[in-house]
Amino acid sequence: MRRVGRPCPAQKHTPSVSNNPDAPGNAGIPGPTRHATKPRRPENPKQATARKAPETPATSEPKKRMANQTLSRLTYASTANFDTNSGSGNIDLEIGRILRACKINNPKQGIGGVLHYGYGYFFQGIEGPRDAVNRLYERITADDRHRDLQVLSTHDTETRFFPDWSMKYVPLEKDVEALLKRHGMRKFNPYRFDDAIIDELIRTLVEGRAPLNEPDQNYGRGGSLLKRIFGRR
Repeated sequence: MRRVGRPCPAQKHTPSVSNNPDAPGNAGIPGPTRHATKPRRPENPKQATARKAPETPATSEPKKRMANQTLSRLTYASTANFDTNSGSGNIDLEIGRILRACKINNPKQGIGGVLHYGYGYFFQGIEGPRDAVNRLYERITADDRHRDLQVLSTHDTETRFFPDWSMKYVPLEKDVEALLKRHGMRKFNPYRFDDAIIDELIRTLVEGRAPLNEPDQNYGRGGSLLKRIFGRR
C-alpha cells in the first residue's frame, strides 16, 4: 500500500486577506505588510522646505491684524506714588521697572510711545492700534505706582511719533524747561497743559535724549514724515 506523506507547507490552506480592514473575515487579522502602491521616493529638501513655508510664527497673523487697525494716540497725566524725595536713584529704579514691563508687553500689542517724569508728575503718550491703546490705558489706571490719572488728549492718527520705541523715557531736561518758560510755567505740571503745549511737548520728546533705554522696535510707520517735520532724526 502506498503511504501518504504530510502535505508540504505550500499545500497548506491560507485564508485570503483583503487590503480593506473592514472587509468580512478580517476582524483580528493583521493586514498584509506589502504596499498597494509603489514606495514614495525621498523628498527633495527644497520641495520639503517650500511646503513648510506657510507655517509662519503665531505672532505674524496678529501683527497683520494690528497693521490694518486705525492708529490712535492717547496722552495722560498722573502723580507718582513712590518716594520722590530720596534722590534720583530711587526714581530711576522705579522708572526702570516701568520700562522693562513696557519692553516685554507693549510689542505684543503694537504699542509704543514716550514717558516723561518731573516734579513728581508723569506725562505719558501711548500710540498704537486704537483698541490696544484703550486696553492698555485701562490697565495703567490700576497701577498703584501713580494716582489722579487724567486723560489730556486722545485722537486717531496716521503717523507714529515713536516708531522705534516700546516706550521711550525722557527725563526733565533743558529743552522741556525752555518749553515751559515759553508758556509762562515755572515748573513741570502736565495737569495744566492745553493742546498746544501737549503737541509741542510731544515733538520735543521725539528729539529728547533717553539715557535709561535705547530704541528697541521697528513698527515701520512715521520715520520719513518725522524727518520732514524735524529736519533730522
